[in-house]
Amino acid sequence: PAMRRQRGAALLLVVAVLFAVTAAAAFATIRREARRDATELAQQQALAQARDALRGLAYQRHCNDHARPLDTLLACPEAATEGDAAALCPGLTRGWLPWRTLGLAPLHDASGTCLWIERNGLGVRVIAPGAPRAGQVRAPDPARVICPGSADPAQYLDASDVALDLTLDPAALTAACP
Repeated sequence: PAMRRQRGAALLLVVAVLFAVTAAAAFATIRREARRDATELAQQQALAQARDALRGLAYQRHCNDHARPLDTLLACPEAATEGDAAALCPGLTRGWLPWRTLGLAPLHDASGTCLWIERNGLGVRVIAPGAPRAGQVRAPDPARVICPGSADPAQYLDASDVALDLTLDPAALTAACP
């Protein structure tokens, strides 16, 4: 009888340890998924904030100068100064989000990389480049302190990037101005 009690106690101890290990693993998985979801949510919020700021600047420019050509309303990607938009960007132009021109703090994607934009006429895509992919080399640029890295789109942009699109609607622009 004493031997059976010891085996029973040992079996209960093994079951309790297995339960504790399984519960700890499940809890760790749930926490990891919650962190990943929060990071992805923050990325979506950053993309939306950048898109809304780009739209707001376009509306402001249009309302301040109705004669301004529509294809000059959206901010261009950064110029030589980090955070400041280039004055002109004809055709398809890619580069870092001009966060200072938009009145924003630097915005980052889920990997911690600053956001990019791709501008073409009345349209712009706000892009979360993500972590480097195979073949991408993101060498630091000493002139870039806040969003380090080169301005080479091939090192940041690819088909798997998460993006939000914005296309200006001339009728909506006109209706928005007093």
